[in-house]
Amino acid sequence: MATQIKCPGCSRTLAIKPELMGKKIKCPGCQKVLSIGQPKSASATNVPTQTPTGSPATPAASSNPNSAPTTSPTSDTLTIKCPCGSQLRVPTSARGKQIQCPKCSQKLKIPAGSATSTPAQTAQPLSQSSVPTAIPVAAPLSTPATSFPSQPTTTQDPFADLPTAMPAAPAPGTPMPSAPAPAASGGDFWNELNTPAATGMSPAASFPGGFPSSPAVSSGPQVNHAALAAAGAYSPSLDEKIGNMAAASTGPTERSLGGYFSNRIHWGLIIMMLGGPFLAFIGWSAQSKMAALDARGVTVDGVVLDSRERRSRRSRSYYLEVAYKTEAGAAYTDEFQVNSTYYDSHDLGGTAQVKYDPEDPTQAILVGGSTDSSFLLYLGIGMAIIGLLGVGYTIVVGDIDW
Repeated sequence: MATQIKCPGCSRTLAIKPELMGKKIKCPGCQKVLSIGQPKSASATNVPTQTPTGSPATPAASSNPNSAPTTSPTSDTLTIKCPCGSQLRVPTSARGKQIQCPKCSQKLKIPAGSATSTPAQTAQPLSQSSVPTAIPVAAPLSTPATSFPSQPTTTQDPFADLPTAMPAAPAPGTPMPSAPAPAASGGDFWNELNTPAATGMSPAASFPGGFPSSPAVSSGPQVNHAALAAAGAYSPSLDEKIGNMAAASTGPTERSLGGYFSNRIHWGLIIMMLGGPFLAFIGWSAQSKMAALDARGVTVDGVVLDSRERRSRRSRSYYLEVAYKTEAGAAYTDEFQVNSTYYDSHDLGGTAQVKYDPEDPTQAILVGGSTDSSFLLYLGIGMAIIGLLGVGYTIVVGDIDW
């Protein structure tokens, strides 16, 4: 005959077959896993609420030690009162086991004993570690208690075995050494410092940094720092090193913002002085070629074969490829640089007049289309004049670093 139990999660009544007693089942309503106890009597039909198997996410609540089971001599069940006020009926076979209240989910442990024990038996409280779970959980690691000595350790100096690098500081209350007596009236304090003492030790040996010389003319012997430094008995101080570096860095050209731009201007003047004549020579050569062709050149008609425009960041250049024949019948093809007006007025296949040199037909120009080469001539002359004047000025005033 099937046994009926009530799910503590959804309060649903489930019919359990006899062959499932003592096993675990899953509630079809709330999907909780329930552990079905094995009854001792086959006539037990009212099986109390069983405890679902725990999971690591289900916290264990402590039970009230005042909850007490009551039993009847004529019944195979006993009644447990939960701290929340609900009464639970469990079989006597659950003695010594754990159950869970379906109302408050508290876990209670049924005291072990016979069925005829007194009703005043007290249920034992459960702890978190005593609640069984469906999945074995490793026991929590316990931290061993650290034992501390009852007697305080003796205070020891951790640096007692180290050698003493400097003399010990004076104890509190010890008077400080007195200041040196002032120099006698009329004496030269700096000369006294620079004069060797009676012991024969020079001030440079006692004070590596040395002393500044007296502003007044001193009759006593002076310390030669250069000689001492060469002999290895004197090392210059940090202030002296900085002063020497500053003195060495001063010169005609200082490392400053003004010197930076001054050097750039000097080099610009030199470039203008050298590059100006070169540009002037190119312009003069173009002007001479055009003058020679105008004087003895022969003009013939040519045909425009191709045109090309070249663009740069700041300017544009125009070129026409023209084929022409000399009076002797020799054919030539050349590319000429022309101005923008001539370029726009001549299309491909059009006619263009070519003037060539009879002695060298490869030397030719387009009539009315040549660029103005006088600009290079005048620009080169101006650059050369400015460069010569600027470089000459800097040489005269001595403000240039070659």
